[in-house]
Amino acid sequence: MAPVTKPPPLSVQTVVDHVIKYFPFRRVEEDSVRELVSYDDRNYSFRGILEGTATVQSFVFKVNHAEMPSDLVEGLNAIMNHVHSSGISCPVPLCSRQGSQTVALPHTELLTWPSNVNQSENMFCARVLTYITGTCAVVVKMTPKLLYDIGAFVGKLDYVLADFTHPVTDGRVYEWDIKHFMCVRESLVLLEDMTKRHLAESVCTQVELNLVPRLKSLRHSTIHGDCNEQNLLVDPSTSVVCGIVDFGDCLRTCRVFELAILTAYCMLLVTSDPIGMVAPVIAGYLDAYPLDPEELDVLYYAVLARLCKSVVTGYLTYLRDPSNSYVLTTQVAGWETIGTLLRVPKCEVDKVWFDDVTVCAP
Repeated sequence: MAPVTKPPPLSVQTVVDHVIKYFPFRRVEEDSVRELVSYDDRNYSFRGILEGTATVQSFVFKVNHAEMPSDLVEGLNAIMNHVHSSGISCPVPLCSRQGSQTVALPHTELLTWPSNVNQSENMFCARVLTYITGTCAVVVKMTPKLLYDIGAFVGKLDYVLADFTHPVTDGRVYEWDIKHFMCVRESLVLLEDMTKRHLAESVCTQVELNLVPRLKSLRHSTIHGDCNEQNLLVDPSTSVVCGIVDFGDCLRTCRVFELAILTAYCMLLVTSDPIGMVAPVIAGYLDAYPLDPEELDVLYYAVLARLCKSVVTGYLTYLRDPSNSYVLTTQVAGWETIGTLLRVPKCEVDKVWFDDVTVCAP
């Protein structure tokens, strides 16, 4: 796995200067600038006043990692605009002073290069996104009702994305796509803990035998690709899902992978019986967006693949950059959950997950 080039940390003054220079703000409150946790980008929340208005509003200044090309960012912008226009709460990009929704920043001093200069490995795409108010699901107490609501929210999101197409995201080849999970096998020798290495090898074997041969026959559509506990927002006053952020992993792939990713991360939110506790998530999703029997049959393997990919990649990323502790958030619970899933026969897991679920015809 090739490491990504995370943008350098920005000072408060740099954030303020670039926001005002490249986007139509007449004022940014310096004391409001805060860096948000992120896997491989830089995100800064801030409050400011747009030109032609008098209202202070909240925004996010987002600088993508250097391996995120501008055409892909434009495709992600199109997805966010489509989702927002369909009535689902998510960030949308603002237009810059030049009319584009993205500006290009080089590593050196983070100054914009002329548009006719080709991007190189030290170029970063920057945007200002609207700020979505809510509390990350990771800090909210999980209840069966909230878990069902989370599943239903993501199901509605996928219903909206079902017919969305874009040439860049449709053709995206991405290491986090579960289709490419088997690439993780070559990195397992770097796992010093032999117990964890054996767990990961078992997952690879299961996925290779039971998921990989069926990839071509599974239905495809655009998915969010990272519906995790950090990206789903909850209204703490009502315990209802109120929005979703971070569309950086969007792509066209097997549609069941969205539910697999969501299920995997929701399993990490509960302290006991992760298999049983995510049944409401699956029920909520399928009530909003039914899947066919073949898709449900591979869900178990796809969940294992995502959990394994998350813990292995998180560990390897930390080895390269020990300052990035965010990538370790799933380590303990992730390995424990993988062990639990491997110990329980698939038929028993399916019974818990699907007993009360009605599936659609293929």
